[in-house]
Amino acid sequence: MRSRLLVVAAVMALSGCTEAPPLSQAETPAPSISRAAPTAHAPTPAPASTPSVTEEQLAAACSGRAIPSAAPYAGKVHPLVVIDAWLGDDVDTVYGINKKVASGVWASPSIQLVVCVPYDRNTSVKVGSCGRHWKRQSDGVVGELVKQRYKMKIRVVVARTGKTLQTKTLYGSTPTCGGKFSSLDLSVKPPWKGYGSEITVAQINKYAAAVSKQAVKR
Repeated sequence: MRSRLLVVAAVMALSGCTEAPPLSQAETPAPSISRAAPTAHAPTPAPASTPSVTEEQLAAACSGRAIPSAAPYAGKVHPLVVIDAWLGDDVDTVYGINKKVASGVWASPSIQLVVCVPYDRNTSVKVGSCGRHWKRQSDGVVGELVKQRYKMKIRVVVARTGKTLQTKTLYGSTPTCGGKFSSLDLSVKPPWKGYGSEITVAQINKYAAAVSKQAVKR
């Protein structure tokens, strides 16, 4: 009887036990993979912009004022502008060559030369006489009629220095005694002066175009 109780107790003791879980290797956490943070690079500095040249500066160059930011006088082509004092300080596109600046073909910092046109349009030179037998109909005064030809001295200035590179005298047409005069003032005392045509925009523009392509002068 006692042995039976021992067996029962042993069975009961065994039935109250739980089976230990099988041993397993400790789990090693998988290494995490992450993207390296991008290396910060200093921003690439933008190239320094070339300062523009203003119309006021270009006009002042005709008075001898240097423009340090202008392009050096060099190369086979010399970007330029025509500044006409009679039209103001603007780069007026009445001159066809100035359209290259206005359109950006020649950017303002690339300007090397300035063609300076004077304000005075009345300079002239005597080129002959039509005789002394001309009579003014209003009062019968007889006098000489002389022929005058307009002239204009154009200066070319190096923009960077304000110094004159060269000059050119352009002329209007020579009047004829039997033809028409562009100007004839009979209200003054004789000799009376008859003028040919004035210097044209086309003449000045043609000269400026030639200057832009001439060899560098030293």
